Amino acid sequence: MNFLKVERNVAFLILGFAILGFGMKNFGAADALDAFKTTDLTTPWLGLTLEGWVYNLGLPIFFFLVGLELKHELTDGSFKKFRDLVVPLLAAVFGVAVPALIYLAVVGNDNEASLGWPIPTATDVTFALAVFILFGSQLPKAARSFLLAFAVIDDVIAILILGFLYLGSPDFGQLGLAALCALGFWAAVRYLPGGAAWWLAIPLALACWYLALSSGLQTTLVGVVLALLVPSSRVNRTSKVVQPLVGGLVLPLFALFASAIPVAAVDFATSAVFWGVLARPVGKVIGVFGGAWLGTKLVGAAMPLSTYLRVATLGGVGFTVSLLIAQLTFEIGSAGYAAAALATLVAAVASMVIGAVALATAKRT
Repeated sequence: MNFLKVERNVAFLILGFAILGFGMKNFGAADALDAFKTTDLTTPWLGLTLEGWVYNLGLPIFFFLVGLELKHELTDGSFKKFRDLVVPLLAAVFGVAVPALIYLAVVGNDNEASLGWPIPTATDVTFALAVFILFGSQLPKAARSFLLAFAVIDDVIAILILGFLYLGSPDFGQLGLAALCALGFWAAVRYLPGGAAWWLAIPLALACWYLALSSGLQTTLVGVVLALLVPSSRVNRTSKVVQPLVGGLVLPLFALFASAIPVAAVDFATSAVFWGVLARPVGKVIGVFGGAWLGTKLVGAAMPLSTYLRVATLGGVGFTVSLLIAQLTFEIGSAGYAAAALATLVAAVASMVIGAVALATAKRT
């Protein structure tokens, strides 16, 4: 369990599963992988495969962990004072907007391809933080806080985009019941002592998730909302319990399935989706650094502008949220999805390499 509590270990584990999924899909083991991910795990309430459980329950648990990180930053961390929030907030907002605008400029008048504009918007906290831990020892503590801050905020922005774009026609009756379950979850974790709280809170959380799923709501939102309802005094302890599940099971399986991209399905010469997503490292650097620069003009700088620029190179490390949006935008198995997913992986690797060089060449500050 201690292995899974170290960010770089989790990042390497996820990367290993992503490479495995990509290799199986392209080098003769695609049928075995397809058989594994379509394993029937039907219950009396839901008919889902293994892949379906990872996407519909596993990812909300991952976003619950992201929400806990956001709650910590809001109550005890980088966002406790509004003045400290301005720079990472603007970095996140511009870091979402610029890659999206570049993507739209690249795909032009292709209406189907233009639907993928949210794909290059989010930063993967796990991978970006792992690169920082390995290569950012010369940078000040404020640099790590800045990275965590803008990465968590732009993940939340991406989740909100998911919720609004893929809402469909929800059943408001079931959403009302889900809200009541969320209220019960809040009361349990706030007022009941110790383990007794979670004996009641976990069933209520699952009921909230099931009702939201049945209503048509994007369940990743449920994870964030429930996390924000956890009292600040219980956030760190809850994170330590959830992190091994997410890092050791949910994200590796998601990486295995989502990275199973057939290279032959991508027409590199004509795919606007591929080139639009591949431009994300450039868009992220411009957006994150531009937003940070503006923020420092408004409230002052906590570190040199060159340090903000070095950290901004990690903004292009997108994975989980980007691949999820790609799956919701384009049909899995389609040329559009293959192009978006492959470009996401290439852009992530490129950003990790660029980020590693940028951090490793920094002088101690």
